[in-house]
Amino acid sequence: MPIMDRAFPKEFGEAWTIDQCRSTLCLPGGALFGAFDDLRLVGFSFCLSVLDNSELLLSAVDPQHRRFGIGTHLLVDLQKQLRAKKCKRLFLEVRENNTAIRFYQAQGFEIIGHRPKYYKMPTGEHLAALTMSKNI
Repeated sequence: MPIMDRAFPKEFGEAWTIDQCRSTLCLPGGALFGAFDDLRLVGFSFCLSVLDNSELLLSAVDPQHRRFGIGTHLLVDLQKQLRAKKCKRLFLEVRENNTAIRFYQAQGFEIIGHRPKYYKMPTGEHLAALTMSKNI
């Protein structure tokens, strides 16, 4: 939870609660992947798999550990684990102004959907959610 608190800007309301994290892990196909520096957790990803599709629900790297390839390693490891479970496609959703879009595109994800006015900002402005996908 400390990484969650530091990694997600409060104004977007994207951080999950501990109950949301627990309930996801209890679902069939729910999984948590961690990235460690020595024994210290520095990043994580939650995903949910159904049949041969998976969705990356949440991914975060502690801001102090960004720009060291941890997000890339998390995503590569996640895909490796999913392929071993016969998963063929990975989906995710991201806020339209999130800088992570470039990261996901560099990792081979393509924008396949657009949900207008999905996120409501504290200013009253609405931002779209982009659905991205990649064959794995």
